[in-house]
Amino acid sequence: MQMTGAQALIKSLEMEGTEVMFGLPGGAILPVYDPLLESSIRHILVRHEQGAGHMAEGYAHGHVPRPLLVADQDVADARPPAGRAWPW
Repeated sequence: MQMTGAQALIKSLEMEGTEVMFGLPGGAILPVYDPLLESSIRHILVRHEQGAGHMAEGYAHGHVPRPLLVADQDVADARPPAGRAWPW
């Protein structure tokens, strides 16, 4: 059986140890939510992309963050807090 890109993405996140994902379904990222339903990754629904970034930043203090961003306005909204969450 072939794996879709969305399935491959979720599987790779699971293999990297991702436990929690913050996001807002819609648009280009929507197909990723189908395999996420059968995943061990817990999804936290947010109301705005920037909120997802700030929530990931807060969660990252003690965890390794794995932000998931789509190439549109979402990136501009969530990039600053997602960048601060990364433990450089």
